[in-house]
Amino acid sequence: IYYDPKLKLSEADPLGRDLYISLGCMLENLSIAADYFGIFKDLKYVLTNNFVAEVYFQDSQPNKDLSYLVDTIPKRVNARGFFESKPLPDKVQAEMMALKKDSRIRADIITDEERIEKLASLTAQGLRLAYKRPTFRKEMFHWMFNSLSKTKRGLPGYSLRIPFIVSFIIPTLVRFFDISPLLAKLNYKSMTSVPFVCILSSEESGPSVWLEIGRLAERYMLQLNSEGIKTSIFVASIEMGDLYKKVQELIDSNLTPQFLFCAGYMENTQPHSP
Repeated sequence: IYYDPKLKLSEADPLGRDLYISLGCMLENLSIAADYFGIFKDLKYVLTNNFVAEVYFQDSQPNKDLSYLVDTIPKRVNARGFFESKPLPDKVQAEMMALKKDSRIRADIITDEERIEKLASLTAQGLRLAYKRPTFRKEMFHWMFNSLSKTKRGLPGYSLRIPFIVSFIIPTLVRFFDISPLLAKLNYKSMTSVPFVCILSSEESGPSVWLEIGRLAERYMLQLNSEGIKTSIFVASIEMGDLYKKVQELIDSNLTPQFLFCAGYMENTQPHSP
């Protein structure tokens, strides 16, 4: 597994953290599917330049217990919009904690409205910090497309739940104008509607632990999605400036928050991005 250096986001992801977390998500999907079909042997991290990992295959016994996850992989989408005011079942937290294996990673589950509101406020602040920078907006402009675009990369308007007509002008607006007040407000409203937030933290920061965080995050999200619970990723509060320190205060930890997603019930979600 290699990553393409031309696809790195120097403004949105200067450390490469989200790059490795997303590759970890992909590796988890790949290993689940290979294990289910009885061809998985091993997975090794290489981490030399842009050479990330090697995955080995062999004939083995299919693991049919994973069928519910394999069915969920092509259905998972980063849900955008507002969640229903409905709590998650009590068993969900216990199920997730049973999946955590890497001792370097701490998982915090937040369900009380006060702390979720504070996280939503920090997320809004992070978006305002990001979109005030012309260099950040220019980078985003190159990855946003109208809903009729045939490109196989980036984010078409429909995957952002942007109205069809507006999708033709939003990339240009993002490029030349600071629309962060609107984006911050929308994300704040979306995040304050969620009943459940998961924050993954670690003392160590680097590609190895980021890959493991990606694998765990994907497994968590697949588990939730398999039970009809939607998931939505919000990382502005841990990516922008020193806001992560306030997240540390909220979870009473000196570990570095590396990834954050929300979960809940949502009636409708958008189609996949390409």
